[in-house]
Amino acid sequence: MKFKIILLSCILLGAGFLAGEEAKKGRFNLAGDPIKPRFPVTEKVWPAKAGEASLCLWEDDKLAAYSINIDDNCCGDVPFWLEQTKSNNFKVTWFLIAETVNDPKAALGGTWELWKKVLAEGHEVESHSVSHWHNFGKDGTPPPGWKGFEWECTESIKMLEAGLPGHKIRFLAYPGGPGQKYNDPKIAGKYFLSARGGTGINSANQIDYTMIKYMSKANFGDPKTPWMDPETTLDPKNKSNYRGWSVVLFHYVGKPEGKEAAKIALEFYKKNEKDLWGGLYGNISLYCAERDTASLKTEESSADRIVLNLTDGMDDKLYAYPLTLKVRLPENWKAAEAEQDGKPVGVKLIENEKNNFVLVKAVPDRGKIILTPKK
Repeated sequence: MKFKIILLSCILLGAGFLAGEEAKKGRFNLAGDPIKPRFPVTEKVWPAKAGEASLCLWEDDKLAAYSINIDDNCCGDVPFWLEQTKSNNFKVTWFLIAETVNDPKAALGGTWELWKKVLAEGHEVESHSVSHWHNFGKDGTPPPGWKGFEWECTESIKMLEAGLPGHKIRFLAYPGGPGQKYNDPKIAGKYFLSARGGTGINSANQIDYTMIKYMSKANFGDPKTPWMDPETTLDPKNKSNYRGWSVVLFHYVGKPEGKEAAKIALEFYKKNEKDLWGGLYGNISLYCAERDTASLKTEESSADRIVLNLTDGMDDKLYAYPLTLKVRLPENWKAAEAEQDGKPVGVKLIENEKNNFVLVKAVPDRGKIILTPKK
């Protein structure tokens, strides 16, 4: 017997969101500012019947999401960040100015070997353009021979991928400075899965993927600046920020006050680790796009097994980050194991009001997810 599934907010988006040939091919990204919220933001959903499943708003059914970004390479701070993130079990994203890497005249550029080490430590490296408007006039006049913003996008990808063999550049942080009037979300959307550029906190249900919001200074616990306070993502009273995604941005933190601010940002995550998904910018961006176009169905629910079908509207070659599903178990199941496409997938047993549930991590469009009682 098939059950209609209770889906957390975003599952409702699948209907009617994509159409025709675009839906068959899968989307490159979700570019553009959504006119209205894609779904209602709710508290955590707990499926009511055995075999029913919901799609979690964030990985591991966390309340909100949290990222830390570092712009302009700032190679001198790398040892500090590697030490601090290791002790706080956190990964960050560096956005690199491509032309400064391996340039002896660029004090903050760093070397390709350094950025390979950063990647090897599990952190993320993405594009902050080729030039960051270096040599532009104070009024934004470009230097002779400048090839335009589209070139900044495509050439930065080529340069960074050539210097970091095997690493794919998928995300952009728009450069500030005198030439920022040339930043063009429509062009960025042709080459990057998302681009960071707006100010504030990202509402979970209304993300503009070519203008991901961030805060250049996080004011933790300051009621005067709620748009710069990651704590508001955990506050049900803040209707716009609650359960949202906050991206905290740093540049050079060499001075004591800069390092102290960085430590505070990491300590905030550590303090709220139970409720926050502290993830890489890219992983959270992928999760959101898949979630925003996903459809989840229970195709079979019996005493012996539960079969789920998870699909989305994104390009499967580019989007393969696991989404977290919450499944209610039959009363006689004390635990469960799961597989997708014949391979085991992660399962975590949780309890709510004396009922057993599991959190299952599965990738959309990778085959049926089959749950069976764990012996």
